[in-house]
Amino acid sequence: MRNLCLSITLLTIVFIMAACNQRAKKNVAISTDSISSADSLKAVNDSSLKLNTPMDNSDVKFVTETIQACITEAELGKVAIHNAANKRVKNFGGIMIKDLNKAHNKLLTLARSKDITLPTTPDTTEQRTINAFAKKTGKDFDTAYVNYMISDHKNYIQIFENQSKNAADPDIKNFATKSLRDLKNHLEAINTIHDSMQ
Repeated sequence: MRNLCLSITLLTIVFIMAACNQRAKKNVAISTDSISSADSLKAVNDSSLKLNTPMDNSDVKFVTETIQACITEAELGKVAIHNAANKRVKNFGGIMIKDLNKAHNKLLTLARSKDITLPTTPDTTEQRTINAFAKKTGKDFDTAYVNYMISDHKNYIQIFENQSKNAADPDIKNFATKSLRDLKNHLEAINTIHDSMQ
């Protein structure tokens, strides 16, 4: 009888331990699932934060001012074709139209993907510049246009170099970096034209 009681007691202990072990496994599984769900929820929240994060103001300003410059300089290129006396200045105007239209289209695509609203016409200051150049002809136009292009390109090279290093948005940084080559080529070409006019 004593052996039977001992056996029943041992069996009861074994069953209790097995039950406790099962409960512990369930708690661990529930705990792990909770952690996994919490991590997933955090990841979803983090990604939605990234999607809803507004663009950096300096990036938006860069894109907006660059599109404005593309519009203005393409218009000035058209004026150069009609008003310049120097054939090389006329040709440079044509190059500006072609290259700036290409840059404009790339920038439009980039801006749309970032929900940046862009101007479609020159602002008041830029329009005044275009109008002032439209009134010039011949050598007066050539000199003014070449000097303006040199100054403008030097300015934009600095802006693009800064943006290629400091833009918060990687796509805008990439655009700035890739565009630098064209800006430097334009500056070299217009400097050569300037030197040939002396």
